[in-house]
Amino acid sequence: MSRLNKIDHIINTETKAISQCASQMAKWGVGGRKRLLHVARERAANEVQMYLPGMV
Repeated sequence: MSRLNKIDHIINTETKAISQCASQMAKWGVGGRKRLLHVARERAANEVQMYLPGMV
């Protein structure tokens, strides 16, 4: 019985970890953190372009 409880605990722990990873990856996807970072990079490149033409 204790072996079953241990296996059940391991499965629950790993399921929770996988769920957290999947949630984090979803935030990085389209419309999430990844998109925000790309927009910020593009905005910074455009600002540099105004001051240093031909740089980017």
